[in-house]
Amino acid sequence: MTLLAWADHAGTLKPRPTPLIESILIEAPEPRVALRTVAPLFWYLGTCGLYLVDEAAWKQWRDPLATMLITRQRQDGNFSGSWDPVGRDAQAGGRIYSTALSIMALRLCNQVR
Repeated sequence: MTLLAWADHAGTLKPRPTPLIESILIEAPEPRVALRTVAPLFWYLGTCGLYLVDEAAWKQWRDPLATMLITRQRQDGNFSGSWDPVGRDAQAGGRIYSTALSIMALRLCNQVR
């Protein structure tokens, strides 16, 4: 069961998906780490799942993610404001895909709980 699927059923009495939360936090973003090994979709879905399920884990996740995404946003020429399509899934989706997922993740990072 994915973290988002668990969040859909969180109203029922189920144990918290601690191993799943821990597996997401293992991949916590670091500004110095290249995005070539992690997919932008993972950053977005990880942000959504943690936001919905575990407030403490989400707070641990959001600041490093926001820092990493902001430092990787392009600042030059025609690409200014976008994110390069690097990572497992971004090559197929391209710059628009990477930018859309990065914006959605950043927007959620700015939500107040």
